[in-house]
Amino acid sequence: MGHLSGYEIGLGIVLAAWLAVSIAGQVLVARIQVFRRFDIISLVPRYNFFAPKPLMTDIHLLYRLVTEEGEFGPWREVRPAPRRPGLDFIWNPQRRARKALVDLGVALSEELTTKDSQCSQEAIQVSVPYLVLLNYVSSRLLSNVGELRTQFMVMMSHGTCSLEEPRTLFLSQIHKV
Repeated sequence: MGHLSGYEIGLGIVLAAWLAVSIAGQVLVARIQVFRRFDIISLVPRYNFFAPKPLMTDIHLLYRLVTEEGEFGPWREVRPAPRRPGLDFIWNPQRRARKALVDLGVALSEELTTKDSQCSQEAIQVSVPYLVLLNYVSSRLLSNVGELRTQFMVMMSHGTCSLEEPRTLFLSQIHKV
């Protein structure tokens, strides 16, 4: 067994430091937050195995196109980039997009349930979750022909093995894209 080169020693130190910061990020969550703002490319993982209020359902964002004549197209689910088996545990920037869709769907449904019964549809349409979801759906649709309109829906399901039917949490108005 030969001696280690300076490159190998340096690489070992960098990897050991990365491991130590990753462990500290899991154990000392509150104290390490100061350093997370410097981690602009998300090199230090953050695992959330136990959420304060775990989500027991799946949230789905669907949209459909509406023709100029008012005919509705089929519902299509908006899905962020698919997971890549074997690679996502190393580098997974799309997890934030998936998490954002879930959080926005939950926030919109909570907005509806926490508002009093006098809350109008117009008030919901100017809420941040509604506008972000509408912008996300609209940005995915491109049309070169005619005027394009869309409608989106937030649904909740209980997983693929559940016998419970999916439930509509929210149905938007029809909007021009």
